[in-house]
Amino acid sequence: MEFRYIIALSFIILSLLSWNPCSAQIKAVNDKGEKIILYSDGSWEYDNEGEDDGKGEKDGKVKKEKDKAAKPKPEPAKKEYTREEMLSARQDVTNRYRMARLGKEAAGEEMQKVSEELKEYLDKYNQAKVTGTLSSSDENNFKARIKILKRQMSDAKKKQKTAANEEKKYQKMLTYAGPKLMVTYEKMTRTDSAKAKSESSMSSNEITKKKREDDIKEKYQKEVEDVKKKKEIAMEARILMAKERSEKLKKYQTKMDFPESKKDCGMAFDEVDVFSGNRKRATKRSVLFSHVDEDYESYMKGKGYVVCNGFISELKEKNYLLVLELEVQSKSGQDEFGGLKQGGQLVIMLMDGTKVTLKNTQSDRGEVNLGKETTTFKGYYPLEKKDMKLLSENEVSMVRLVWGMGFENYEVYELDFFKDHITCLKETK
Repeated sequence: MEFRYIIALSFIILSLLSWNPCSAQIKAVNDKGEKIILYSDGSWEYDNEGEDDGKGEKDGKVKKEKDKAAKPKPEPAKKEYTREEMLSARQDVTNRYRMARLGKEAAGEEMQKVSEELKEYLDKYNQAKVTGTLSSSDENNFKARIKILKRQMSDAKKKQKTAANEEKKYQKMLTYAGPKLMVTYEKMTRTDSAKAKSESSMSSNEITKKKREDDIKEKYQKEVEDVKKKKEIAMEARILMAKERSEKLKKYQTKMDFPESKKDCGMAFDEVDVFSGNRKRATKRSVLFSHVDEDYESYMKGKGYVVCNGFISELKEKNYLLVLELEVQSKSGQDEFGGLKQGGQLVIMLMDGTKVTLKNTQSDRGEVNLGKETTTFKGYYPLEKKDMKLLSENEVSMVRLVWGMGFENYEVYELDFFKDHITCLKETK
């Protein structure tokens, strides 16, 4: 009995020596039925033993992915193509190659044609600018046509480039054989199908908008062509009309047996300026044109409603000036015509259709004569050497004078007006 007591006591002593009060714990269940662990110091925590903390699942997933990556992918089974499919594909590619080549050649021919027409228009435009026969309306027409031709040239270049790229692509495909040709061909047809599907899915609004834009471009181009054609017809008609009027005038003079009048080349003045030492000369003035509106024809009784007299003066040698004196048979001429403005044009139409454009150097509001009930305007138009040459070698058909209120066209019956005045200047030099 005493021996058993000694053994039990020894066991208790060893237990006390090995016991850690901080690690003492008791598993229990709280009032909510949750498993917890109670510690000797009064603290507690949830008992998660046996539950997955997520690491195991993650480690398993990584392992599966590694195993999956380690396994080699099975090679896709090669598609077998029949001989008929390969022949059909090659034939289609061959046809595409031929069409691309023809498209490239057609675009090249179009470029050549447009290039020649563009060069022709540029030459005419530059020539008209040099000769000074280019009116503002003519310049606008030239620019519009040149702009259209340049756009056509750009479109033709794009077509040629696209066709050339397609030709190279199809030519390269024709070097393939067997499965390589078929794989490339199927990829190309899939792309074409997707493109066609995309175009077919275009909304109706987009289609309408594109059609409207195309219609506007076509209408604009047609209008430019119509204007060009009308101008050519009008030019031919003016030349023909001028020639017919000239012939009628000659017949009328012959019928009335008018003697050929010898031109008086006496100068209006020929003197040297005492201050500058420069010689100043001017021809005697004569009638350039006389015009009566239909509304005034019965009232004026043959007297011109607008009478234009003119002469040419020479300043500082070889500096020529055309001076026009326009007498309007009305004391309200200022309101009716608006005067002559600086920079206003005088366009002289010659018998051959050539136009000489002069510009007024100073404005004139007009001088009213209440006694005669007239209004007189003066215009000063410098003449360059090239203008003098053209005017001295050709007869005049018509003039267009720009007033402050607009322009008026006047027929000229004194066909040799400029010839006579320039000849007088040369003969009396």
